[in-house]
Amino acid sequence: MGNARSGQMDGGGVAKELENRLSNVGDLAWLKSAFSCVSTTSSSSGKTVVDSSVLQGCFKLVLPTLRDISNTTRLELFSLTSQVGLALLDVAYDMDKGEVDWTGFLEGFENCCRQNLGAIKLKILLLYFYHLLKRSQVPLTFNITHGGVDFSHDDDFMGYITLDNFKNLLRICWLMMCQSAYRIEDNEDKPLELPDVDPIVRAASMVCSATSNERKEANGLANHITCEEFSVTKLLSWMLSTILGLSDCVPRYFQAQLEELASGMQICHQFLGDKYSIRASVMHAPVECLQRTGLLSPGIAWAISLSQTDDIACKLAMTSFVQNDAFASILYRSTIHGRGMNRFWAQVDGYHGALLILIAVIPTQGEESPSAGEKINVGAILKNGFENKDSYYGSPGNCLFGLSPAFIPLRCTGIMYQVQPKPNGIGFGGDHGKERLWLDEDFIWLTVRHHAMDRTYQPGSIIPNQGYTPIKAKVVEVEVWGLGGEAAKEQQIAFL
Repeated sequence: MGNARSGQMDGGGVAKELENRLSNVGDLAWLKSAFSCVSTTSSSSGKTVVDSSVLQGCFKLVLPTLRDISNTTRLELFSLTSQVGLALLDVAYDMDKGEVDWTGFLEGFENCCRQNLGAIKLKILLLYFYHLLKRSQVPLTFNITHGGVDFSHDDDFMGYITLDNFKNLLRICWLMMCQSAYRIEDNEDKPLELPDVDPIVRAASMVCSATSNERKEANGLANHITCEEFSVTKLLSWMLSTILGLSDCVPRYFQAQLEELASGMQICHQFLGDKYSIRASVMHAPVECLQRTGLLSPGIAWAISLSQTDDIACKLAMTSFVQNDAFASILYRSTIHGRGMNRFWAQVDGYHGALLILIAVIPTQGEESPSAGEKINVGAILKNGFENKDSYYGSPGNCLFGLSPAFIPLRCTGIMYQVQPKPNGIGFGGDHGKERLWLDEDFIWLTVRHHAMDRTYQPGSIIPNQGYTPIKAKVVEVEVWGLGGEAAKEQQIAFL
């Protein structure tokens, strides 16, 4: 291996077109290096090729040490992760001959990693999961309608995905994203906490449950299903609008593994562009930073990251892998700094970077809500921090969240700005006296309103089955996390 020269990579006109396109986006040089590292001369054709077993090894997914999971979940994940390499080959390459030449190598990369539309990338993800289940001998409940995915059709898939399989899809995606950014093999002594994906699954079940007709269409794909099912077409649409970040799972993992191969050593895939070397940052993190505390759990951090499309998404994704102040730092926690507006402002004033506020509450008994007495979490992203003034302000990138029991992002419409700190509390969205979220001045009560016609955020419930009656909830904890990095923290210190 490693003896292929550039002349042996010449695959004719198709290869030249691929080389030109990939050269224009800066990928060709390192792809040549990756191909040279694993290619040999075929004894039958004389071409420079890569054997399928070698590619399978390149794309293997290491199952890390995971704490606090059941043996059933561990065995399911072990079965699935062992087939990740083969499933990716099924998606990217034509493996009938058991080998891939230079042209096929480039085509596979371009098809997997250079699709621009989120809808297409989600179809690639679902196709990959289809092959992963098939390779793992899990009963299939959905199928490909055209023998392959034709990205010009809306009906490439039929059938449904069971609740358990959707959970495993999310878990596998998290593991692949983790491997892409956080070198698992180099951190085997640091067990990872698998994110709780139940809030995402519950949100999907609210809009994607399969109808009886959709079950009939999938009849024969599996003998019997004993749990809830999600319509594939509904699920694709819901993921596109709610957790679009999941569409980057396959291209990010695919490219990260090839880039590492090209480098000849274990380096970081530039998950955050040129700002951070993530694997280096995490591996040099103080041990105490790796301990989980507070409301920002791996599940909450990852779910929010999937709903965002900027550097905040990257930082929160990294926080779901390992808690590190380089990505998210605690500015305020009510159980430590005390409750109320004065103590709150003493910690957040002057911080002009992005902020994540998390609020844990328990709706009071007797309220017209199925969540009465059940602990729920809500939150908000503020792109430019808080301002202490009695007027509306904000930015179009701000977002409200229902975080548990269901993950519900409500994005800013851009019509009117939202965050409204006042002497007697903090309000998000809505109008004076009818805020979408209202946190009182003592941080004792949170009021949640539905708002069918909010001029700031998308309409809908923050709490499942909320209804139109305002819900009053007792505050358990309030946290504010800084996402602006060291620069924002240094500016705040100078301000104070």
